[in-house]
Amino acid sequence: MRVHLKTLGCRLNEAETESWANDFSAHGHTLVDEDDTPDILVLNTCAVTQGAVRKSRQLIRKTHKKNPKAKLVVSGCYATLNEQETVALEGVDLLINNQQKEQLVKLTLEQLSEETMPSIAT
Repeated sequence: MRVHLKTLGCRLNEAETESWANDFSAHGHTLVDEDDTPDILVLNTCAVTQGAVRKSRQLIRKTHKKNPKAKLVVSGCYATLNEQETVALEGVDLLINNQQKEQLVKLTLEQLSEETMPSIAT
């Protein structure tokens, strides 16, 4: 699958996102730019300030609008602290809270793999 990852916030989020990128690659998936039609988009959100909360919501909406066919996985502090609000946002397919972050790639592949995604007719 084609995967794109985005990060808001602290250095820890950046390190986690880099680790996820390495894990997706190790599982044979291709990392792509957002404009390269990813199958899965992973957003690592932030909630350290109200501005970060607002940016996280905006990023989720903007990302879904730009890539409506991609599966959207949301993690990070905003998603964890606002789980109900996050899953209610249009386009969110999977929420991984902070306690599950180490398993993000495994959970994403189990729940959103191509085998479980509907086929697109050609």
